[in-house]
Amino acid sequence: MRLVALPDSIYNTFQPGDIIIRKGGGPLSHQLMQISKENYSHCGVIVRDNNKWKVIQSISQQEEGGEDGVQLTALKDFVKYTVDSTLFVCRPIITENCSKRIVEQAYFYLSKKIPFDHRFDLADDSKFYCSELLLHIFMDVFGEIIFKVRPQHRTFVPLFETFFDVSKFLPVYQLRK
Repeated sequence: MRLVALPDSIYNTFQPGDIIIRKGGGPLSHQLMQISKENYSHCGVIVRDNNKWKVIQSISQQEEGGEDGVQLTALKDFVKYTVDSTLFVCRPIITENCSKRIVEQAYFYLSKKIPFDHRFDLADDSKFYCSELLLHIFMDVFGEIIFKVRPQHRTFVPLFETFFDVSKFLPVYQLRK
């Protein structure tokens, strides 16, 4: 697998609270893309931590090894697992100054050490998969579900297409057009 890196110049365009989504290459990513019918499989919130860009995400240990659940990861490490150069960064513009509240909620869930939701059960908020983490962050900040969702068996799947709605998100960077 060829590792992906961002151009140095792009780091100056990021802001805390930006959302990053990518296509992963592991079996879980492949399964998620089949279920959602989308080209993306993973997401997180970009934060500035100790003067470095990082991502708060919920990740399965089986995808990248290491820790399981909500965690803080170096942005460069998040990006390097991108497959097929499929990576997108956007900025929430739903309300003024919402990015600060998004970051606060992301850190709140990080502090709770919430494990990864291997059952992908939206009804159980004791565990989160990646887009479920963002679904909860956005519900906490905005008081409603802003995600587009698709019914799937006995639950719903939050869709990454949500982040391409230019009335709610400003595109910041797209590695692959």
